[in-house]
Amino acid sequence: MFKLGVISYWRDANAKGVSKYAVAKRLRISEKMLREWIAKESDILIQRNGQRKSTTGRVTSLPQMEDYLHEQFLKLRVQGVKVKRAWFISEGKKWSSSSNIGREKI
Repeated sequence: MFKLGVISYWRDANAKGVSKYAVAKRLRISEKMLREWIAKESDILIQRNGQRKSTTGRVTSLPQMEDYLHEQFLKLRVQGVKVKRAWFISEGKKWSSSSNIGREKI
C-alpha cells in the first residue's frame, strides 16, 4: 500500500535526520497528510488493499425498514424491474407511514 510505503520511507529518512516536510515534499504529498498517516498507522494496517478510508460503516437507525426494502428490492430484481433511488425513498415513506416504529414519544 502506498501509505505504508510512505511511512516506511519516512522512518528511513527520519533516521538519517530528514524532516517530515522534506519527505512530504519529495513524495508530493502534504506534510499534514504525512503526519496523519503516521498517527493512524495501526488503522491503515487493518485496511484492505485499495481501501481509501478506515471507516466501519454506518449503522442503520431502522433495521426493520431496511430488511423490508431489501426483501422488496430482491423480488423486483427477480422480476427484471429496474429499481432506482426514487423507489427506495417512496417505499421507505410508505413503510414508515404504515408502521409505528420510530414514532415512540420519549
